[in-house]
Amino acid sequence: MIALVGSDGAGKSTICHQLHTWLRFKLDVHSFYMGSGDGGTHPVDLLRRCIRSIVKSVKGGSKRRPQGTASVGDRKANGGFGKFIELYQLAIMHRKITMLRSGRTLVHGGSIALTDRYPQEQFPGISDGPKIQGKRSYAWAAERELDLYQQAKELGPDLVINLKVSPEVAVQRKPDHDVAAIAKKIEIVEALKFPQARVVAVDTTEPLDVVLLATKRAIWAELIRKCA
Repeated sequence: MIALVGSDGAGKSTICHQLHTWLRFKLDVHSFYMGSGDGGTHPVDLLRRCIRSIVKSVKGGSKRRPQGTASVGDRKANGGFGKFIELYQLAIMHRKITMLRSGRTLVHGGSIALTDRYPQEQFPGISDGPKIQGKRSYAWAAERELDLYQQAKELGPDLVINLKVSPEVAVQRKPDHDVAAIAKKIEIVEALKFPQARVVAVDTTEPLDVVLLATKRAIWAELIRKCA
């Protein structure tokens, strides 16, 4: 199981796609997306898009309201709607665990599981970390979330490719992102620990062909090591 980790703008999805194409020429490879993007037709994906539309609408209303007044969205965020969001986050993590279990089963059968991102429990609330810790709704949901993140840690990965990027390059690739937020994510990714995995750092500020060659060499070296 190979995980690609990195901040926004590191090129995770592009590199994951290129590696999948390269590996499938001779090997059985399966890719899994571990983020919270908008793609897919799974019920959780459809619900995600619906919730994002609602949150965007609520934020828009918050910007227009007079200063010092609470919007309906603000009140709901502290009530039923906030609880719903937490359960929705738990459902997303359940789905990720299902994918990781499938990936691990494939690996046991001789295949390669390639993940775009990977859940980490070290930094809650950011960079694929737990989303509902410290909330005030359901204690059992927060406990269940930590259990799911522990399962993710136990399921893999075997090889982690840390896609390193500078804040300046990342913002050039993602101009709609905040440079301070990206810098924080870069700092977090650098601090992540994967004690059960071999970790290889790759500088993604280099041209794509150079980056791909470095990742391919890391993967091939790991395959040789595993088969030795």
